[in-house]
Amino acid sequence: MDIEDKNKFTEDEKMRRLLRTSKLRASENFSWRVMQQIETEKALTARRRTSKRPGYNVFTDTRSIFGSMYAVLLAMVALAYFEQGKEVLLTPDFLGKALLVGVG
Repeated sequence: MDIEDKNKFTEDEKMRRLLRTSKLRASENFSWRVMQQIETEKALTARRRTSKRPGYNVFTDTRSIFGSMYAVLLAMVALAYFEQGKEVLLTPDFLGKALLVGVG
């Protein structure tokens, strides 16, 4: 039994040595090359722009402009209706003023 155990031991030792020598070892500058590659990729990838000011929304301005215009038209119609009656709303003078407010 001693001979068989010794043979097993030597076979195990041979296998260990074989595995140890067959492993690939990284070169000394391998970590430097990996870090260089990572830095290069970071430098070449597109960066997202971060804006520090809030985005400009055209619809907010348009809504406020049209809201003001319709408020002025409503005030004109109400004032003319309550002071002079329904007939004044169809006169060319009033329609011209309303058109001027609506277009301007």
